[in-house]
Amino acid sequence: MNATHTNSLRAESTTCSAMVLGCQVQQAVVWGCRSLIVLLLLACMSAYAQPTLVKQFGPIDGQGSEPLTDAYPFYVFPSSSKTAQLLFESNQFAGTARLDVACCEMQAGGAWVPTPASGFVVEPLGAYTQVTRTLPPPPKVVLCPHAPCPPPPPALPPNFFTIAAHQAKLVGLRVTTTGAPAFGRYRASVKAVVEVNPANNLWEEVGTIKVIFNVLPAIPADAAAPNCPGQLEASTSRTWIGNIIGPGPNLVSARPLAGITSQFYDDKTKMPQKTMWSIGDAMGDENGIRYDISPPTMPLAPNQVELVFANQTAWDKEFDIFDGAACAIAGPPIVLRQSGTSPPMVFSAVPRSGPGVVNILPMTTLRLRRRVCKAGPPGVCLDNGGWDNIAVLSAPPLWSLFGGHRVTVNWVVSNGEMP
Repeated sequence: MNATHTNSLRAESTTCSAMVLGCQVQQAVVWGCRSLIVLLLLACMSAYAQPTLVKQFGPIDGQGSEPLTDAYPFYVFPSSSKTAQLLFESNQFAGTARLDVACCEMQAGGAWVPTPASGFVVEPLGAYTQVTRTLPPPPKVVLCPHAPCPPPPPALPPNFFTIAAHQAKLVGLRVTTTGAPAFGRYRASVKAVVEVNPANNLWEEVGTIKVIFNVLPAIPADAAAPNCPGQLEASTSRTWIGNIIGPGPNLVSARPLAGITSQFYDDKTKMPQKTMWSIGDAMGDENGIRYDISPPTMPLAPNQVELVFANQTAWDKEFDIFDGAACAIAGPPIVLRQSGTSPPMVFSAVPRSGPGVVNILPMTTLRLRRRVCKAGPPGVCLDNGGWDNIAVLSAPPLWSLFGGHRVTVNWVVSNGEMP
């Protein structure tokens, strides 16, 4: 029920009450008043019983803000087109309806700032675009009993649709990007209006909703480890094995992230309610890391991450925020003993860029190190002071995966520290 209709009901209720009270104090015309009271009560009951035109109009996609860790978000990459699904459910109305859109507002900090669309086009669609996915309640939504769904009648523009009484339909908001859109988080206002009097071309607004969408940069390809031989050499300090890599600037491997990041975004389209993700990374027979990605416990910018480190192995582990351009640790090293877990800390691609940001240099990657035995006979460690670099994360796609999330880095497998 819209605000105009609600206000009119309140006015009629006040008028009815006043007139009934007036009749009760007019004892000289009892029978006339009784008749009038009956008529007034019938009129008031009719006003209260008047049905609303539309039962609900709301977003399915575009409810969540963060693309991977909020339920039912909406996002689009450069040079592509994507449609957010909206639910329109009629009550008593049957006829023609249309969608109008006003765009855009851009999120800046905690505020939404009016911003014109740049490098992308936003348009409402009255036709349902079929997508393989899981829909939230209500389950009674009529999706098209006979696929594919029919287009709207030829005479209707793309943002128009027809609907029967007590029917639910999926309509849409499509965002189409160029190759160089303005990246950011935006919000569009979508208004639904229905044609209540076709003969006189009279339309009535039945609802306005906000749809959030993210225009994201393309996921960069993986790259090798930064050229930092003094910090990222792959040789081992286990002298009882010997230098297993050999002399020279041999760098640790950069663990790939681009493929799994793309896979997560593809999976999110099919499972928009999913908010937690895990990556298992087995590095040979000796080391295994699990990355758990979940919603953050505080608001984060896309270039910030809330990190937690956990060591589930017997030997000490070190986790370093690393600046590949400077070949230096960007913040304090985190060293954890067996079963140790760090408190959550916020790191950023831009150092000291917000409250609680720990790093003093830009974070471009994460370096993983472990303590090993330097020397000793079989089964005995005479010197446990060795530290080996194990890996770094591929820098280019790191923020596409980590940005805006809480990431728990779990070191779960570690073998070969002892002779």
